[in-house]
Amino acid sequence: MEVFCIFSPALLLIFCLKYSAAAPALFALPKTSNWSDFYIAQEYLDKYYTPKGRHQAAEMISGGNSMTRKVQQMQTFFGLQVTGKLDHSTMDIIKKPRCGVPDIANYRLFPGEPKWKKRTLTAKTGEADIMISFENGDHGDSYPFDGPRGTLAHAFAPGEGLGGDTHFDNAEKWTMGMNGFNLFTVAAHEFGHALGLAHSTDPSSLMYPTYKYQHPFGFRLPKDDVKGIQALYGPREFGSRKPPVSRQPFSNLPTPYNPDHCDSKFSFDAVTMLGKELLFFKDRYFWRRQAQLTSHVQPLSITSSFPQLMSNVDAAYEIAERGIAFFFKGRSVLKTFVVFVGVVFLGN
Repeated sequence: MEVFCIFSPALLLIFCLKYSAAAPALFALPKTSNWSDFYIAQEYLDKYYTPKGRHQAAEMISGGNSMTRKVQQMQTFFGLQVTGKLDHSTMDIIKKPRCGVPDIANYRLFPGEPKWKKRTLTAKTGEADIMISFENGDHGDSYPFDGPRGTLAHAFAPGEGLGGDTHFDNAEKWTMGMNGFNLFTVAAHEFGHALGLAHSTDPSSLMYPTYKYQHPFGFRLPKDDVKGIQALYGPREFGSRKPPVSRQPFSNLPTPYNPDHCDSKFSFDAVTMLGKELLFFKDRYFWRRQAQLTSHVQPLSITSSFPQLMSNVDAAYEIAERGIAFFFKGRSVLKTFVVFVGVVFLGN
C-alpha cells in the first residue's frame, strides 16, 4: 500500500506549533500585522540569516534555530530593540531594498577574510577577475533575483571562478539620480564586497546592507569602510606605485593661478552646487568647496575634469533628481552625467 502525504505551508506551521510546546515561541506578530508579513520575514531570514543549503523551515522543525532566534539576530545586527518579535521597526527594515549578501558573520560568503593578491586594477575585454553583469531571476549562481525592489544586487568575495563577480538585478530601475535606484550607490557597495568587505552594522557606512542614496559627486568613503579595506590591503601607499611620467622643463611649466580674492574687481564666471560640493568657475580654472572643509582651496584646471569645456564657463546647474549637470558656454550647452564626474574626483 502506498501512502501519499501532502503538506501545505499552513498545515506544516500548525504541525510545528503543536509539537513544539516545550520550545520558545517561534514568532510573534504585532496586532496590526498580517500573515503576509510572516511569510515575507521567513523568506528574508532564510536568505540573510540561515546557512546556505539549510531552509528556515527545516531549522524550525529540528529545533536548531527558531525563527525567534533569527529575528533576534537580525534585530541585533541593525541596532533595533531585541524582542524576537516581528514588530513594526523590524518589518520596516525587512521590507527595505537591500544587497543580496547575507549579514551574519558565520553565514557570510566571506569566510577567512579573502582578498585579492594583486593591488592594481585593470580593465579588459573577455574574462576578467571581476565580471559585471545585469541578470534576471535565476541566473545560475544559486542566488536568484526577486524582481523589482527587494534584492538589488550581489557580489562574491575575491577568488577563482565566481570570485569578485558582481551581478545587478535587471528588473530594477537603475538611474544616475535620485529616482529609482542610483547605480553609483549600489555599485560602490557591491564592489566593496568584490574587494573582500562584508556588511557593516554602521548606518553611515557604504557597506550597510540596506539601500541609501549617495550622491556621486564629491563622494568620500566613510571611515568605517576605509578601516575595513585597509585591514585587508594595508594603508594607502604614497608615491611608490605611481608610474613614471615625463616632466616638462621647468621653464615651460605654467605659472600657478593665484587670484587676489580681496580684489574688488574679482568675480567668478559661474557658481553651482554639484552634490555636496560648491563649484566656482573662473577663466580656465575652477574651485571645489565642501561644506565641512575650512582649509584653503586650490584652483584646478577645468580640462582636468571637464575636458569638453576647455575654459570660460558662462553658467552651470545640476538636476539632482536626474543625476545630470548642464554647463553653458556661449551658445553651446554641455550635458554630463554627474556619476562620471564623481568618479573623476574620487582620486583627487
